[in-house]
Amino acid sequence: MKIAIVVGHNKAAQGAVRVTDKRSEYDWNGQLAEMIRSHNTAAVKVFHRTPGGGYSAEIDRVYKQVDAWGADCSLELHFNASGSSSVSGGETLSSGTSGSMRLAKLVRPAVAAALGNKDRGVKVLSRTDRGGRSLWQGRAPAVLVEPYFGSNVSDCNAADKHMDELAEAYYRAAAAFLGHTAATPPSVQAKPLTPPTSAPLVADTPSDDERGRRSQTYRAGGRYAPAGGSARPPQLTNPKGNTMTKSIFTSWTFWFNAASFVVALATALADAFPDYREALLMVVTIGNVILRFKTSQPVSLKPPRTN
Repeated sequence: MKIAIVVGHNKAAQGAVRVTDKRSEYDWNGQLAEMIRSHNTAAVKVFHRTPGGGYSAEIDRVYKQVDAWGADCSLELHFNASGSSSVSGGETLSSGTSGSMRLAKLVRPAVAAALGNKDRGVKVLSRTDRGGRSLWQGRAPAVLVEPYFGSNVSDCNAADKHMDELAEAYYRAAAAFLGHTAATPPSVQAKPLTPPTSAPLVADTPSDDERGRRSQTYRAGGRYAPAGGSARPPQLTNPKGNTMTKSIFTSWTFWFNAASFVVALATALADAFPDYREALLMVVTIGNVILRFKTSQPVSLKPPRTN
């Protein structure tokens, strides 16, 4: 069993900075990496990116070292950041291959249980997506972990308070992936989540040949949803896949009632056709019933949309 822990960023460009104590991703995760290694110094090795040659060269270099060591899986450590201090929670990034997704499914709930923050699910990245190169460059199944937002005070405090549990959660999840231990220790499993969640928000494991997919977020039931969102009921779409909203000006029901109103108004003003009022009312009623069966698409006051 060989578990590679890659510390995100490098000593020259240290990544995001925490709002509470100004510690960088490279600094904070460097400490966390050593805590993970302490659980099994023979099976866990920590790798650091060395500056020089640009981002791609640094990623290629460190994962070449991971491959040379013969890692069975790898975890790259980061934390998230946002321009809004209210954004919180953790997520795990995967290449979408069966091995990477299986590892992500073990890591994500274990980390959510350790920190008790919002579970933002598992995201799949292609090689060209931001951060995707780390997931595709090495031979071993890999995940990139973003357990909390360094821009959120509560997230930072929870991460500091439960740093030991987080380190243990990472180690146990990776070991479980390799068939060695339970994914989450009993002490972590018993800790309630805040807010409570149900099942891990992940989808069915994609096959190894499903490569180059655009970044998506998996949600409960295996349906795609936007990041931070939830799966919605099916909606009418056009051939391009865009949701369609029918304008009131293209509604048969609208024009039928408009015409009926004009005729009724003219009849009332002229009072020339008293014998036909009952017939006109019947036509209006029957026409509305027929048209409601003919179309059930929702009506909007917005002008027609072209796609």
